[in-house]
Amino acid sequence: MIYEGVATQHDISESLCLSRQTVNSAFRQLIKKDLIRLESVENNLRVKKAYLTKDGVKFVEKYVGNMHGLEEKVWNMMKEEERVQLTRLIRKYKTLMKESLEEYQNSKNSSSEDLQS
Repeated sequence: MIYEGVATQHDISESLCLSRQTVNSAFRQLIKKDLIRLESVENNLRVKKAYLTKDGVKFVEKYVGNMHGLEEKVWNMMKEEERVQLTRLIRKYKTLMKESLEEYQNSKNSSSEDLQS
């Protein structure tokens, strides 16, 4: 995702529906392996953008590129009707997951508001 321009921990956690702690832990590992570096955003020093290091770019181009090729190969092995059905089901799953996450967040916010009252 960093390679594709999604650069903040917040954006990545939102896109992948992962907790900030999980993303933060993953970032620490990537920094330790010298695959990414973090830089503060100019107008908000608390927000940091992730950038791939030279080794990070090499890693992504070597391994992620191979994965995209494998995914395309497997996709093309499926019949057209199977691809259509899979796409439809994934969209339905995504919609239901989004609705469930929003419902969860709303109930969590309501609980917090009740405690503050």
